[in-house]
Amino acid sequence: SSIETFDTMRGLSIVRQRMGDLAAAEAGLRSVADGWRRRLGEDHPLALTALTNLGALLRERGALREAEDATRRALQPALPTHL
Repeated sequence: SSIETFDTMRGLSIVRQRMGDLAAAEAGLRSVADGWRRRLGEDHPLALTALTNLGALLRERGALREAEDATRRALQPALPTHL
């Protein structure tokens, strides 16, 4: 899939989230995050944005541990390595 396809999927997933279809939104965001990670690399801004979106959705769904994990993975490249 192309970058544009993943971007469209991300947008649709966010719309689904806002409409309350959290299961479909989660599935879409997981696909996008995985696709961008495989295509662009772990630390690419688009892959990290998808993880941030997924973390927000998981938090909304009440899956706090998973939300924390996704958010930490998204922030990891920005954290200093000497801590």
